[in-house]
Amino acid sequence: MLDSIRVSVPIKIEPSDYTIDWEAGIDEGVPYIDKLVRLPNGATVYMKYRYTQLLTLYFSASKVQNGSNAIAYDFERRNVVKNAILKLLEDELGITHLKLTDFLVCRLDLNRDFVYEKEKTATEVAEFSNKILPLGYENRKDYDTGLTSQTRKGRGLRVYRKDKDKRNPASEPTVRFEFQLDKKSVTRFFGHRPTLNEVLSNQVSIEKVWNKAISRYALDKAILTAAELQKVSLSNLTPMQQSTLHQMNYAPCFSDKKQRTRQLAVIRKLKEMEICPYSCEVPIDLRLSVCSTIMKIRRKKILTNERSKHILLSEVILRDTNCKVKKWYLDSS
Repeated sequence: MLDSIRVSVPIKIEPSDYTIDWEAGIDEGVPYIDKLVRLPNGATVYMKYRYTQLLTLYFSASKVQNGSNAIAYDFERRNVVKNAILKLLEDELGITHLKLTDFLVCRLDLNRDFVYEKEKTATEVAEFSNKILPLGYENRKDYDTGLTSQTRKGRGLRVYRKDKDKRNPASEPTVRFEFQLDKKSVTRFFGHRPTLNEVLSNQVSIEKVWNKAISRYALDKAILTAAELQKVSLSNLTPMQQSTLHQMNYAPCFSDKKQRTRQLAVIRKLKEMEICPYSCEVPIDLRLSVCSTIMKIRRKKILTNERSKHILLSEVILRDTNCKVKKWYLDSS
């Protein structure tokens, strides 16, 4: 679920043997040095130090953990990423005093893969994503393998066929939904500026953020088939709104400002009814069940605690069983 992460920490780094092979440059009038480091599993971490005393790291959490971002990030194996980043800081800069709690998140990419057995099913889901209306200042761009709906700063939505990705393709027909969150979005969704440690460890918080991200596009509502959506529209929308909804699903338009106003009105109306304005001919649910995750984590903790108690009790019994029997004598004096 976690992909690209950019974090920063204020720190003063003096030029040394560690930074001798770093490249120098100037960004907005501020000098910096940077380096792209390749890890043993093939993953890369981009390191940049601005002489305003700010160190930035940019990497893919799933790729650092698994060697490929086609494999989903596993929160239970978070220590793989944590240890890799700490070792990187020591090897490249000789830094051993920093902790992951010192790094604050500047950018966060979240994704989910929907894997299907049939090509036709993946195509249906991809066509569903083509209907999604850009938000605010987002610009829509279409590509051979998918689409992006992003602002100039790269915040927004990306949907593409992961199995057709040239760099890290999935093995089966796969549609990836991905949200790029900048520092402002991350702070708003979390309610605070999270640390790198929190992002890598707190699955519940990440799933809550995912649900907030999809809600901005009305993707957290019930997704109906075309026939079901038409039935709802006939009963609840005006003829003009029905026409707009039909256009949104069969001839999406993203550049007409007048049409955009009518589209937003239809979206608001259907959101009140807990219905997504975009139809899909195959079942799909983008929402994550945070409650299920919480219960799963609690059950695991209970089992772990019970196992620990059992091991401790076994050790006590074993220790008592193996101890030497002492002889006792009655002193009759």
